[in-house]
Amino acid sequence: MKGTNGSQTFRVRVRLHHGRPVPVEIAHDEHTAVIAENRLLRDSGEALLRLPGLPGDVRGRLLRLRVMLGEITPIRRGNRVPAWWPSRLNTRYHDALRLAELVLRGVSIEHRPGEVTVHGFLFDLAKVFEDFATRALRDATGELDDFGGHCVRQATHHLDERQTIRIVPDLVVYTAGGAPVAVADAKYKVEKPAGFSDTDLYQMLAHCTALNLPEGHLVYAKGNAPHGAHRVRHAGVTLHQHALDLDQPPAGVLTDVRAVARRLTAR
Repeated sequence: MKGTNGSQTFRVRVRLHHGRPVPVEIAHDEHTAVIAENRLLRDSGEALLRLPGLPGDVRGRLLRLRVMLGEITPIRRGNRVPAWWPSRLNTRYHDALRLAELVLRGVSIEHRPGEVTVHGFLFDLAKVFEDFATRALRDATGELDDFGGHCVRQATHHLDERQTIRIVPDLVVYTAGGAPVAVADAKYKVEKPAGFSDTDLYQMLAHCTALNLPEGHLVYAKGNAPHGAHRVRHAGVTLHQHALDLDQPPAGVLTDVRAVARRLTAR
């Protein structure tokens, strides 16, 4: 027998105890609002509300969604996006759930044949720039005539001796023997009148300390000056800040990248 009482579905297995009226063995499933589908919709709505320039009607619908799903536990920063599976129970929300996954992962739809029509693509420009800058810098470094080593993107090292604190610089330059000789990080930020963020310098100083390097290089998307350098007191480390002007033809951008590559490999 099956019966429904509120949000609980009961399956009474009377065949196990045929002829015995009581006690009756019951197995039940507890249904709550905190499920993967609702968590996806709630957090993607919150992410969209932070976008500037939302039309008033869109913002209004997202705010109503926030109220409807107010009891849902948000996904903690850094945690994986919850997995969901298509079923007859969520058939009406398949498109919305797939869109929510795209929003939370910071990706866009794929340009492939399908049944859903869209009017734009979503790009994470920070990731686009960082991928371009490190790839172009790696290629430019390898093309230098006097370069006898190799470059690794996203190389994992450790800050402490017990190797519990990971650091993952965007690009590390090694000698032919495998010793690190330069480190670089790409940042998609616009320089403010007061300068770039200090937190980037702290991070680069940690990279230089862990790799035992006297210099570190930060590559930004744009700035008021093409290059700046800071000598860290009592550390003997110089932190370089390079700014790539993207408002120029591709050939000009690659010329600037080659200039940064020469600074990385300068002895």
